[in-house]
Amino acid sequence: DVNIVHMNCPCSKTGLLRDYICARIVKKHSSKLVVHFRCDTSFMVGTGWALTIFKRLCRTADQILVLNGISHDFIKKHTGLSSIYVPNFVNEKVLLQKEKFIKKEMHTILYAGHVTKAKGCDLILRAAQQMPQYTFILAGYISEEIKEMAIPVNVKLTGEMSRDAILELMQVCDVFLFPSHGEGFPNAVSEAMGMGMPIAATPVGALPDMLESKGGILFPIDDLSSCMHALKVLTDTELRKNMSRWNQRKVQEYYQKDQVLQIIENIYQTIYE
Repeated sequence: DVNIVHMNCPCSKTGLLRDYICARIVKKHSSKLVVHFRCDTSFMVGTGWALTIFKRLCRTADQILVLNGISHDFIKKHTGLSSIYVPNFVNEKVLLQKEKFIKKEMHTILYAGHVTKAKGCDLILRAAQQMPQYTFILAGYISEEIKEMAIPVNVKLTGEMSRDAILELMQVCDVFLFPSHGEGFPNAVSEAMGMGMPIAATPVGALPDMLESKGGILFPIDDLSSCMHALKVLTDTELRKNMSRWNQRKVQEYYQKDQVLQIIENIYQTIYE
């Protein structure tokens, strides 16, 4: 017999139906069910029939886990149920990094992830056109929609890279820019934080929880002027130094593997009792 089933839910609309059916099967066998929504539920679920299935899935669970405060609030609003915030943990190599050297002048701005419009990479291209004094590096798989756009001369598209190669870029670049339209808990940002990078990002998914008010600057989705303003603010050397130190401490204190697994283990023990 299985005592506890931990179900990871990416929250796609068709996936929700599959997960709900699986959840009912789990409960039919009298097992405890932990449903872990690995997304920004407000962004992924939306309204209509998907929201109906989502609410039924939540009510089937013995415990609901989320990656961010936005999802916690969404679940509370639509179901009246509480959830527990459990972040992702970082690559162990990130935890071994020494304090990042912050250069006096800001030169290089890095993005890492799939290079798509959904991740806000078209906004990065527009910002690069307006800010020729900086080099913008976009590291990751390049979508056809981006390839079809005009690429400014100060933009470098690296294509897919190994995790180690991206960490090396994080060591030498000055700012991490992440203008995504929707996230759960973006590992690229937690790794950038652990590497001591100041962050400029959109307030989606876990990003407000991760950065709070000291680790970076948040700006609205697809807002070019606000994005450029955030980057201009980050030209302040002391501000970048403070953000760098704060981000590394945040990762060390909250996003280590043992810490996160201990949270999950405590949840299991509470449910099983």
